[in-house]
Amino acid sequence: MATPLRLAAFIGHADVRTFFGQVAARSDGAIELVAELAPAGAAEDSLTPHWSARDLLSRVSAKARCERGVAGLSDVELLPLASARMRSIQAHFDRTSPSAVLAWNGSGFTQGLAIAEARRRGLPVVFGENGFLPATLQLDPEGVNAASAFARRLRAGEHRGRARDPGLAAALDTRIAKYRKGASTRDAATVAAPGFIERLRRSASTSLKGSRTPYATATLPPPDGAPEVLLPLQVTRDSQLLLFSPWVGSALPALIAELSAALAQTDPRARLLVKLHPREARDIGERYAALAPRVAGNVVFIREIPVQQLIPRCKAVVTVNSTVGFEALLLGTPVIVAGEAFYGVEGVARVAHDPLALREHLSAILRGTWSPDPVAVDDLMHFVFAEGLVAASWKDGSDASLAAVGRRLLALAGRDGR
Repeated sequence: MATPLRLAAFIGHADVRTFFGQVAARSDGAIELVAELAPAGAAEDSLTPHWSARDLLSRVSAKARCERGVAGLSDVELLPLASARMRSIQAHFDRTSPSAVLAWNGSGFTQGLAIAEARRRGLPVVFGENGFLPATLQLDPEGVNAASAFARRLRAGEHRGRARDPGLAAALDTRIAKYRKGASTRDAATVAAPGFIERLRRSASTSLKGSRTPYATATLPPPDGAPEVLLPLQVTRDSQLLLFSPWVGSALPALIAELSAALAQTDPRARLLVKLHPREARDIGERYAALAPRVAGNVVFIREIPVQQLIPRCKAVVTVNSTVGFEALLLGTPVIVAGEAFYGVEGVARVAHDPLALREHLSAILRGTWSPDPVAVDDLMHFVFAEGLVAASWKDGSDASLAAVGRRLLALAGRDGR
């Protein structure tokens, strides 16, 4: 029997880790999930083998610097913590002898250090994240979203005119049809295992307590012929903004003001629909509440209405890099990307590298001089589904999901010949 793939998993979400444990358990011995990382030792100023202070700190991402216990620390204060955590990771790898590392998202404090040490040791790294279509996951050797291998290949144009597998094409069409009928991009494929949904509900209830935007939003007027543009807000401290938003950063109020002014200049009748993120922290939500009276009267803040109901009534969707941009493409709505997004490629979406470009792209869409190329969008959809996503969901625990993820993990770790 071949040696199993010993996977060291760095996953902060308990239910996701449970799912990957089930993947290993159902793999007929092909995959083993090694024990979890033990807590780090006390922070101290001793040296870390193989890592200089500069290299160690460079592995702590902007997202990681927002974590509890790390946020607000100077490099001098952070270095002992990073050194202690790296030594615990090195000891963990020495003790468990993993043959690959799995990192969910990969931008966390511990994850970034574990990924760096795994690469130093020559271990394959697999990145995981939620997918962009119902019942899909990302599993990638380079990163997630804009940092993924499939995003790099999209930028190189590998999706254009690519031959399609009929079975995969049919499965993609089914998922797109489900989304267009109202399914969430986070939906599972099948009925979950007993007790799984209840655990998810308890987890969601806990995570949302005290975090939903606490203020009232305006009533959305019925369509009256005035052009509307949708801006879906993202969680301010999310890795998508902290790592892949070069000029907007997390300054979404400034982006709202910029879009409001651009719309007023392009068409005085136009409205900006700002979709608030349900998981934004309370203090950030209050800032948007304070912003509302200061922007032009063409801005409507919306909380409860799903984006699937908002997108069809809009002439365009402007986003830094939200999944909502991908959803808009599914519904045939033009998209402007103000950050780095995997779908920000020629013919599919317009990419605004600065405020001036944002205004130019917005004007072109509203005046009808630019629209996405349906063939380019279709090529991108099929490529992403075939190369970037796995037909599985950590929410269902079905045999099909477990088997699909197991196969992809083995392939990415170079074990697909088993």
